[in-house]
Amino acid sequence: RLAPLYFSSSPSALHRLAEALSELDVAYPHSPITHDERAKKGALQAGDRAPDGLVRTSEGAASRHLFETFNSERSILLVFTGKQEATAVERQWHEIEVLLSEGYDQMIEAYMVTRNAASGLGQEARHILHDFNDELHRRYEAEHGGLLLVRPDGYIGFWGQFGATRELHTY
Repeated sequence: RLAPLYFSSSPSALHRLAEALSELDVAYPHSPITHDERAKKGALQAGDRAPDGLVRTSEGAASRHLFETFNSERSILLVFTGKQEATAVERQWHEIEVLLSEGYDQMIEAYMVTRNAASGLGQEARHILHDFNDELHRRYEAEHGGLLLVRPDGYIGFWGQFGATRELHTY
């Protein structure tokens, strides 16, 4: 009977209770099912819940939440282009397409997250997400690019530097 009184008078206690019940602060950074290949790790690591952010599916489109964009129960591979040159982006995306064509396309859905309008690739039927204000690149500490696999449960399973296709395949 006293709990409603306590929580209504203490916003910080209510916030802590909401976080505990939602389990959004749960992380698995040392789990054997996560792998972080980055040379320099930041505050966000493999095993953490993947943060949301705003993206656009085309230059004139309205912003949408990243996780509203996906309509899949597969793992989501985010290929952050960062400050990479167009030729490196094309090569990386081709490597990812080849990897997925080896039978992984039933388990993984890949999206390129780019700061630029086309990032060196045509706007054909590719999964391209635009991060024009760099919000997602900053949240994911991917200013120089990177490969990030988000498991269906919303946690980061693999995190590698841009070009780490072989390491992703090993994972």
